[in-house]
Amino acid sequence: MVPGKDEKAPTFAVGRDGDKIDGIYRGRDPRRTYTQTEEAQLELASRPVKREEPPPPPPIVPRRGHSTRGIVIAIVLALIAFALPFVVRAGMRAWDERNLRMSKPKGLIVIDSTPSDARVFLNGAEVGRTPYVAPNTFAPATDVPIVIKYPGAQDWTGSLPGGTNTTISAELQAK
Repeated sequence: MVPGKDEKAPTFAVGRDGDKIDGIYRGRDPRRTYTQTEEAQLELASRPVKREEPPPPPPIVPRRGHSTRGIVIAIVLALIAFALPFVVRAGMRAWDERNLRMSKPKGLIVIDSTPSDARVFLNGAEVGRTPYVAPNTFAPATDVPIVIKYPGAQDWTGSLPGGTNTTISAELQAK
């Protein structure tokens, strides 16, 4: 069959290596001549491929496990930081009480009230109920504020001198 104007010549599919034609494997045509570029490609393709070996993996360094010592130390320090103000405050209070106990009384404080059993506050701290009797361990020549409170009555306020015998009799007025 001769191809005419309207007919196309049959085409053959050739693979990359040139040995597969129309789906059938065939050997190369020895009559075919190759160009210089094709010869260079064939020569390169015929050379053995030199593969570089990948570099060896880095040595495995065993990791140290996490120590709980650091965590315990952090928790202990946090607890100390939290408790420190409370401990200092309690120590200061104990030191003041010790100083009061160790100082030599130079007088006596006697506080009475009508009605009795009223709460007595010296220097802002509750010290007892009336009738109240205690040694006057406050520093001489100081004024110590005193408040006497009874439920349903007005508070009585005043001061007493430190280091001397002092007697106070308070009459509490109803509200």
